[in-house]
Amino acid sequence: GFAEHAPSISYWALATGVTTDGRQAHFTGQLGVDTDLYVAAPEQFTWFTDSFTHNQCEPIVKRRGFTTETQYVARLEGQPGRGFLMAAFPRLAAEEKPVFTRWAGADGLKITWKGETHYLLLALAPRTVTSDGITATAACLVVKVADRKNFTISLPLGGTASFGGKKVSGTAPIELVVENGKAKMRPGTNLMPVKKP
Repeated sequence: GFAEHAPSISYWALATGVTTDGRQAHFTGQLGVDTDLYVAAPEQFTWFTDSFTHNQCEPIVKRRGFTTETQYVARLEGQPGRGFLMAAFPRLAAEEKPVFTRWAGADGLKITWKGETHYLLLALAPRTVTSDGITATAACLVVKVADRKNFTISLPLGGTASFGGKKVSGTAPIELVVENGKAKMRPGTNLMPVKKP
């Protein structure tokens, strides 16, 4: 309903700098924690960066000897009538960078880091996905894979999904946890119940 407006989103971080490259932004953390941003959707957007320095430091920053605090922002301007699908990934500065990939069309995201791969689907309505060994019909899906014997499949809004020969389905939130090849179902709590008139 907002096709006449170009939406924007801003991400602020306590940092010593921010750089952008294609779909990614990288914040060099002032306190040893870097943050990587990745934009899976929309297809086209524009980055803007800026910073703001002030002397009203948080106590945790003052205790580290800082008298001023600099916050950097990465702001995105998107496409009229289109939302955003993004990941914010904080990590210790010395740790390897995550690898981000668009997955399952405009509604999906894949993150690989430290031997694990996480898949995210966030759509406005249930849709069918068949990719990377995952088959699902859902609007919201999170799959975390260490290997074919250790993974989880979460369906926060219900649906059906399978991976590694294991399947989960439900009309309410549900999760399948596979550890050493053994599967356990964990029902969830619906935090967004639909109220009937």
